[in-house]
Amino acid sequence: TQGFSGTFAATFLSVMVFFLVSRSIRRCSSSLWTYKRRSLSQVQAEYEKRKRECAEASSLRPVNPLSVFANSEVDLAEIEVYGFDFDYTIAQYSTELHREIYDMAKRHLVEAKLFPKGILDIQYNPQFAIRGLHHDKEKNILMKLDNFLRIEPKTVYRGRTALSQDEVAKLYGGNQVSIVDLDIFSESSANKRVRQFLDMFALPEMTLLCDCTQYLLDEEIPFDHEYLASDVQFVIRKLHTSHAIHDEILSDKERYVNRNEGIVKYLDKLKQAGKKLFIVTNSKFSFVDEGMCYVIGDDWRDLFDVVVVRARKPSFFTDCNRPFRSQHPDSDTTSWRKIVKFEHGGVYQEGNADQLMKLTGWNGANVLYFGDHVYTDLADPVMKNGWRTGAIIPELETEIKKSSSVEYQRTLRWRLTLGKLIEQLQKESKGEKSVTLERWLKERTDLRIELKETFNPYFGSIFRTHQNPTYFSWRLARFADIYTSSLGNLNNYLLKHRFYPHRAALPHELNILPDI
Repeated sequence: TQGFSGTFAATFLSVMVFFLVSRSIRRCSSSLWTYKRRSLSQVQAEYEKRKRECAEASSLRPVNPLSVFANSEVDLAEIEVYGFDFDYTIAQYSTELHREIYDMAKRHLVEAKLFPKGILDIQYNPQFAIRGLHHDKEKNILMKLDNFLRIEPKTVYRGRTALSQDEVAKLYGGNQVSIVDLDIFSESSANKRVRQFLDMFALPEMTLLCDCTQYLLDEEIPFDHEYLASDVQFVIRKLHTSHAIHDEILSDKERYVNRNEGIVKYLDKLKQAGKKLFIVTNSKFSFVDEGMCYVIGDDWRDLFDVVVVRARKPSFFTDCNRPFRSQHPDSDTTSWRKIVKFEHGGVYQEGNADQLMKLTGWNGANVLYFGDHVYTDLADPVMKNGWRTGAIIPELETEIKKSSSVEYQRTLRWRLTLGKLIEQLQKESKGEKSVTLERWLKERTDLRIELKETFNPYFGSIFRTHQNPTYFSWRLARFADIYTSSLGNLNNYLLKHRFYPHRAALPHELNILPDI
């Protein structure tokens, strides 16, 4: 097939829904935005009429959750080389892995950091955290930020306790985090106090951090907020560097690894079309090999022209001085010989992107690299190497299904319509009308919370706040040319398909968009 209809406006999951809803409102009620002074009864009648129209309106055209969405124009006919990360790109993991990481980290905190044994009784809640949240280690606050670094109300937690807007304002002198305090995944910002959690493995870490905080507060055990954050980060990192997580995955692949035949089909499709394929992953080869044998088959290396392990991303893309080393596939031993060319299906360690391009003769503009981490996988290939990039966002499919429901769309339509009613009424909000305005503002707040909780009761959607894209989706828009929930979704598109982003309406352009 040529592909699914519709890609997302500009960059973000919900922008398309907002655009279609706004267009629907303009069609059925263009007179709503014409200002004229009205009596209170007329104001209330307009309110009732618009609310009834929204409740009775038919649903919008649903978005296919298996689509590929474009932030910038990408012509697959120009792509000759396809690259892939391993974890959460080719290999997809179950929530059972997050639960096990959480439990392993708890035990390490008790054994290595002498935390109270009572934390061992805390159970993992997979519904708590979402990807893209920020943590202020000095204040021990987990929160959700938008693209202006503003803090979304009712998404701020110390432990499992939600902080009010007044409490947040006292802590930050308002509702915004300063950019100077933000770790933006660069060497110059590595020690900043506000850290963002961007990969799927961060979900159990955020949950454990909040659960330990709540336990210590409930038990009235004095503790230092920064040391707590440091200790939790340390044990999670130790699980990775010691390969304890890898060993656990390999001990029960059926429990932890989700097989996806669509991914296998897509890789075969690329190979049959004569495309060049490569892997660049930070994982060690023995783990990748066993995982690929499980997901794809024992002959998986025949698919790939180059396999790079222990790549040290993001340094792989920025440090031009680290050469490749050839690794023997049957062991962790490496050769001391200088690499002057790559052998098909060969396995290599470390290296750098510049040398990869020189040894292969590939052109950056013809490379499309897929990964799940906005900074580690996608930022530098775009900014430094000129590659095209694709983000794999597993949560996307579920979010689209929820936002495509009739109930969600009607609530969203009414929320936007009510916003326009509020905008008009504020021009004449005197006397009884001011009381009506306050009531409408309260209703809008309730609708915002209802829409947020459709996705997650604590933090809402990973893609947007009440009004703006999240900081996560803003970065996704900058560093991912296309994005989708799984590599297998690309089977629905020809290898000459061109992805087009929708032109995003700027605030001053809304009234000049064609009503079609």
